[in-house]
Amino acid sequence: MGDRRGIEYGHILASAIQTHKQLGRIGKIPRPCKAGNYITITLRKSRTPERDSDEAEWLKFAQRHESVVIRDWDEEPIPMAKRWELYAGAKMNFMVINGPITLCFHSEAPYLCMRTIGGENSAITSPKAMAMQGITPGFQFPWANANQRLSYLPDTCENIEAEWAKMQDERMAA
Repeated sequence: MGDRRGIEYGHILASAIQTHKQLGRIGKIPRPCKAGNYITITLRKSRTPERDSDEAEWLKFAQRHESVVIRDWDEEPIPMAKRWELYAGAKMNFMVINGPITLCFHSEAPYLCMRTIGGENSAITSPKAMAMQGITPGFQFPWANANQRLSYLPDTCENIEAEWAKMQDERMAA
């Protein structure tokens, strides 16, 4: 809002990755994050069904934890300020790769992104498209903190639990 100033970058992740390579850092959203006693689960349901969350698996996972389930904007709109408040106050934010997770990518908010690379028919998250952005299996953002991780596993309840446990184990070992 207001007059444009500074350098403008494209919205795809490759722009942030390239900026980090050039400058050794990126600016992050200056919002304090303080872990609460809940997790968020953001469900994607979009015009590209191959990119959608496996809703049954996520809801199974949600039943095991103190969860706030956030449905896709087209199903249940949530104001940006409320979404940000939920993400900034969560002990973990879970989702598949989508627009809302970029709030976490570009802040200190915790996240675990499942199925970071989609299938061949998943458009911008297809293996080819993601590789063009520099994202291949195992890639992590160089600016990510210990509470931020990309997973390349399918979004099954068991995989989500295992990836989160792995993150917690690594933090305790550090």
